[in-house]
Amino acid sequence: MKDDKLIDAIIDLSQEIKGMRKDMNSHLGEMNKQIGVLNNRVEKLEKHQTKTNMELGEMRLSYMKIDKRLALTNSELSEIKLNFVKHSDAIEKVPNHEKRIIKLERKHLH
Repeated sequence: MKDDKLIDAIIDLSQEIKGMRKDMNSHLGEMNKQIGVLNNRVEKLEKHQTKTNMELGEMRLSYMKIDKRLALTNSELSEIKLNFVKHSDAIEKVPNHEKRIIKLERKHLH
């Protein structure tokens, strides 16, 4: 009789273990599906990050080109300013020269 109870307990335990295995396999299947979805998301994010990094690199190069161009423009503007100042001084002196020329011409004509 004790042996029958023991055999029945072992059979029940075996059935319960089989049920637990089915549940675990089911849970593992669901987890594998979720892991697959997460892997796809990670791959998409990695691709997007790569694109973003490339675009940032292009922007950086563009800013570097703009910076060089701005420096060149500033240099050219400084040169134009200097020339303008030189010409301004010359322009201010022109009226005096004109007056002298006119005076000389008048003297010469009389």
